[in-house]
Amino acid sequence: MTSQTVDKILLSEKQAATKETLAHIKSEQILSDATAKAQEIIAKATCDGKAAADCLMQENRKQTNEIMESTDKDSRLETEKIKDTAQDRKEKAIDIVIGKILSK
Repeated sequence: MTSQTVDKILLSEKQAATKETLAHIKSEQILSDATAKAQEIIAKATCDGKAAADCLMQENRKQTNEIMESTDKDSRLETEKIKDTAQDRKEKAIDIVIGKILSK
């Protein structure tokens, strides 16, 4: 009877060691799977973030180009106005000088 009890104890210890080994293997697999999933999530988030940043940069370039085009147009119009005003003043100045010369 003692022999049977010892056999049962040894069998129980062997089963416990086997279960412990299986539990360790399973926990390593869970950890490995979780690490792989985390890497996938990080890679996707990085990719999504890069895509969003690229989209924002493209929109920024578009807006910058629109602003520059508008500013260039405004500058050209203002330059034309200044040239026209300068031409008018030049003609008036010439007329005044000619008038002074002729009135002498």
